[in-house]
Amino acid sequence: MGLVSSNKRAGLLSGPVIYYEPNKTAPFDIKDPLKLPFAKTIAYSHQDEYRLVFGHRKAFKLIQQLLQERFDWLADAREKPGKSKEIRVGPLKEIVKIHSKIDSARGETTSNGL
Repeated sequence: MGLVSSNKRAGLLSGPVIYYEPNKTAPFDIKDPLKLPFAKTIAYSHQDEYRLVFGHRKAFKLIQQLLQERFDWLADAREKPGKSKEIRVGPLKEIVKIHSKIDSARGETTSNGL
């Protein structure tokens, strides 16, 4: 996982997603806020994902708290103002895999071509 330079104090993190099994010990430090944005359950490992993560101010400061039993993540996200960043990454041909899937009903192959 690399720290890409940025003019923001918190910076931009980049790296492959770390896939873990929820019922087993995680293969990374779950209290490391620099690793958490890259964590995803093993159910998504077929995506073989690479992420870019921006941090604003205290974004990478870990806060531990107990959540109410019926916490609504969607409502919480809607209450916070959205922020965006523009980043230019250039051609992706050298780093992107095109995954094909076969439509079993018709035997056709489709892809998300670039």
